[in-house]
Amino acid sequence: MGGVLPRRARKFIHHLRLGQVNFELSNLDIAADELIRAYMGDGETVFEQEYPKYFSFLRTRAKIYPEGSEPSVGGKSNSQPA
Repeated sequence: MGGVLPRRARKFIHHLRLGQVNFELSNLDIAADELIRAYMGDGETVFEQEYPKYFSFLRTRAKIYPEGSEPSVGGKSNSQPA
């Protein structure tokens, strides 16, 4: 795990690493904050070559929607039909 990331994802690697370190130190609020910054910057791509526990943890702290879908607002979906 932890191979070479795509160029775009490297911009967010510092947030990913800070999140991982804080997760391992049980600083879970800080870990969640840093991991969501990494996710917001490059989506799931930044987690592709990492241990799954970090993305799994993030999913317990944030609403993560499948790529291409958006949350519904007022009972109506914001997703475009396929």
